[in-house]
Amino acid sequence: MILALDTSTHVWSVALVEGGKVLGECSWVSNYQARLSPTTIIAHLLSVYDKPMSALTGVAVAQGPGSFTGVRLGMAVAKGIALACQLPFYVVSTLDIVAHGLPTMFIQKGQLIYAVLAAGRGRFILGEYKLANSASCYESVKQPVLLAAHELTHYFQQTELSGQSAWLVGEVDELLTDEEFSLPQNIKLAPPTLRLHRAATLALLALMHEPQDPITAVPFYIKEP
Repeated sequence: MILALDTSTHVWSVALVEGGKVLGECSWVSNYQARLSPTTIIAHLLSVYDKPMSALTGVAVAQGPGSFTGVRLGMAVAKGIALACQLPFYVVSTLDIVAHGLPTMFIQKGQLIYAVLAAGRGRFILGEYKLANSASCYESVKQPVLLAAHELTHYFQQTELSGQSAWLVGEVDELLTDEEFSLPQNIKLAPPTLRLHRAATLALLALMHEPQDPITAVPFYIKEP
């Protein structure tokens, strides 16, 4: 049973996944209240499904990019559990989690998936994806970049000029209300329920990765250009 934890943005999520089946998941908007801490939710889910810590077979955590404090908090909690219980430790990019929130059945051949995370001060982190050869998951096309709203508009316009179409997922609410941003007609906006990054998605992606050493694993941040 995989315990997955994502606190990399303002939406936190915890999930228990066993044999590819989601046993339980809790996602909430965090304001760093202690009573809604990740450890509280982890204990609650284990209790609800009558699962002891010894039933865990691995721990997965969102590596970032995202909130400096949130990413480090999630990594610390996940590392502590992995080390204490001697469990395999997995890290997955937050952008990968966001992109895979959109089911592959939505994607046509040649379409791109743009995953966006709000970075504050009118800036956004952009990841670009396409269907992998297996057509069962996505693969990153380019390194993530940090862009302002008007720069994202220009970036997306280049996609339109090239004749490609794309889907936009992730933390787009702030972006869509920015006066300097305009969404080209060739880019489809994913439904709100598919824009969130979920810990259950993280858990399933973790099984596609090799375990890492929890002592040496580090968060992933996007630096200023």
